[in-house]
Amino acid sequence: MSSESGKISQLLESDRVNLSLLYVFIYASWAAWWSLFNVFLKEAGLTGLQIGIVSSIAPVMMFIVQPFWGGVADRWGRKRLLLFSLFLSAVTILGYPFLKDFWAFLLWSVLFSVLLNPIYPIADSLALDYIEEKKSTSYGMLRIWGAIGWLSGAPLAGQMSGWRGLGMIFPVGAVLLLGAFFIARRIKTRISKQGSLDVNFNNAGTVLRERQLLVFLIFVLLISTGLNVILTFYSVYMTEIGASSQLIGWAFSIQGLSELPIYLISGLLILRLGILRTVMMSFIFVTVRAFLYSIISEPALAMAVELTHGFSIALLIVTSVEYINKLVPPKWRATGQSLFWAAIYGGGTVIGNISAGALYDYMTMQNVFRIFSVFLLIILILALFILRDRNLPSASDNR
Repeated sequence: MSSESGKISQLLESDRVNLSLLYVFIYASWAAWWSLFNVFLKEAGLTGLQIGIVSSIAPVMMFIVQPFWGGVADRWGRKRLLLFSLFLSAVTILGYPFLKDFWAFLLWSVLFSVLLNPIYPIADSLALDYIEEKKSTSYGMLRIWGAIGWLSGAPLAGQMSGWRGLGMIFPVGAVLLLGAFFIARRIKTRISKQGSLDVNFNNAGTVLRERQLLVFLIFVLLISTGLNVILTFYSVYMTEIGASSQLIGWAFSIQGLSELPIYLISGLLILRLGILRTVMMSFIFVTVRAFLYSIISEPALAMAVELTHGFSIALLIVTSVEYINKLVPPKWRATGQSLFWAAIYGGGTVIGNISAGALYDYMTMQNVFRIFSVFLLIILILALFILRDRNLPSASDNR
């Protein structure tokens, strides 16, 4: 009996287990509050444009405060910064139910985004350093636990909000962040990598002179404009067609579930199709997904569409990261990847959220999706003609 308890104790002390649990808790927390956040803002009386602006705060702050947090991490140590961010984020998120107007939500979201910002890149830093030390697993096998957390957190928050009101999404998110805090305290992996926390635009001008990369990033920006409308306003659309908060939670769970196989098969798809064709596949899924929302008025059918989520976003991210690594010289790869994240989660989020929010003040969310599906179809057709092997190198050209 004592040997069994010893094995369990040894397992719980394993950094691989703790890193996996850290991913589960931080992504479960994100899914818990984000899945119904815009519905909460709508019920609080914000207009569509105001919802779009508040929802754009997080990506904007990511690029403003990352260099600051990078300096803090160098001085404090990244684990200490992670614990600081987890604890204060858990406290701050509890303030949302007490806010009353747009400016209060805007300013509070700035504060919350600043505090939340370091958590995800530091978790990645811990995972990458563990892999470098142990060489017994891959980043994908650790990161997949984030998808498991995502599919767990949303239905939990949906159930709680169905029983006690939408304001419950914030205490659920806070409890999960505190769970991540206690898990992070157990992690012993020494973070040795430099630059994995920082957004790096030092060589942006030089990197963007590469025509292939510039054209590719423009298309990523345009496609992600529509993609982020889907990600941000999906819960508003679901309430519009009659879905309960519990059902919305389960729909977000399906999103997380759909990402799991993509992390496992993306390498095979790239090998079989080439990177550009695989990217085009993700563009097609984003376009079809927006169109289906525009014609579906039955919540159960809308939930079924979430099975395409992994092909829409996870495949786009994995293939884009791989493609940019092939286009950009090694010494500029940090800059290239920062430009990609700026396109997909920075510019794409801000443009998509604000424009969709403004349209939502004058029409239903289904009609907003219809407009964006036409926009995405135009971008897809242009991409099929321009992002071709003769213009941009495929995976095989870079081997």
